[in-house]
Amino acid sequence: MSKSRNRATPAPWLDEDIRLPPLEEEWRGEISELPVFRPDGDDDGLGWEEILAQESWALTQSGPLHGCRAALSRTLDRLRRGRMIYEKSEREGAKIQLEAVLAFFDLFRSLGILRGDMPLRALLRGLESLDRGAVEPMLQPAKQPAGGRPVSLQSVLVRGFAAAGVELARRAGRQLPEACEFVAEQLDALGYRVAAGRGDGRITGATVRAWRREALERVAPDPLCDMYEKLLASGYSFGSSRGIKGFFDELRAWAAPDGVENPPG
Repeated sequence: MSKSRNRATPAPWLDEDIRLPPLEEEWRGEISELPVFRPDGDDDGLGWEEILAQESWALTQSGPLHGCRAALSRTLDRLRRGRMIYEKSEREGAKIQLEAVLAFFDLFRSLGILRGDMPLRALLRGLESLDRGAVEPMLQPAKQPAGGRPVSLQSVLVRGFAAAGVELARRAGRQLPEACEFVAEQLDALGYRVAAGRGDGRITGATVRAWRREALERVAPDPLCDMYEKLLASGYSFGSSRGIKGFFDELRAWAAPDGVENPPG
């Protein structure tokens, strides 16, 4: 999983100083001619808004990599469209975004340097097969151990982030009850709810505390335990409002607030 950061630097492909592995001669020549791009001020410590503005501007500029930039701009537009479609049809939105990424990769295929996108193409084929009622082997669910039950990744993500959020809140000075209530309030404000059939579905401090206890009781390679430990080792901090926002923005990026399956009893 990618890690959100509160500060950022421009995308590497905007800078000719980036060190890349050896590529085809034609591509290496274009990289060497890429104009230097320097934002105003120090590269470090820029906010996402400044970076977004600079990268959006750079996508419109001419130069040796104009074709790459134009293709990336089209890809971003298609990704946005896929995100809009995703609200109505998750599978169709995912297919549109996969097609967008593969279309961008075709630019590199034409240079003879990309031959590793077969897994993505197989995934797209698998999603299209589902539309026709068939399930490709790669999309078959894994066999559960005896007595086990399937648990959705959505559930693991929300529980893991909630449990890790409590620990981060405690590190920032909150006591355990207050930390649980704080995380519950954040999840509630974002629209997260537990599965239907449990009152109004609102996530409470008691719910979050139960999720934390569950995460602490599990042992690797349990997915909830792994998620909890990875988040705590990822450099997140609740020492500032920006740090808190970045943490929960990352959760929203991976698990939209449309219900949590399999909540603990």
